[in-house]
Amino acid sequence: MKYSKRPLWSDYCKIKNEQYKIIDNMITIYKRISVYHQIQITNFYQIQSKNEINKGNEFKVDYGDFCTVLKFHESMNGQTIVIEEYYGC
Repeated sequence: MKYSKRPLWSDYCKIKNEQYKIIDNMITIYKRISVYHQIQITNFYQIQSKNEINKGNEFKVDYGDFCTVLKFHESMNGQTIVIEEYYGC
C-alpha cells in the first residue's frame, strides 16, 4: 500500500475570507491546513489543543491528514464567522 507524502511548504496556498457556520461548536474544513501558520479569525485567539476553551473568543485546531477541525466555545454555536486567512492544500 502506498502512502501519500506530507505536503511541502510550497504545496500550500494562502486562502482568504472563507465563511463558515459553527455547528455543534465546530467547523470542519476538508483541506489539509499548515500547522506552521496560525488560522486568522478577527477578534479570536487560537489556543493550544490541550487547553480548555473558556471564552467565546477562543478556538483550538485539530489538524488532520484529510480535514481540519476548529473547535469553539459553546456560546458560538450557530454563529457564522469568516476565516480571514489560512494556508491549506
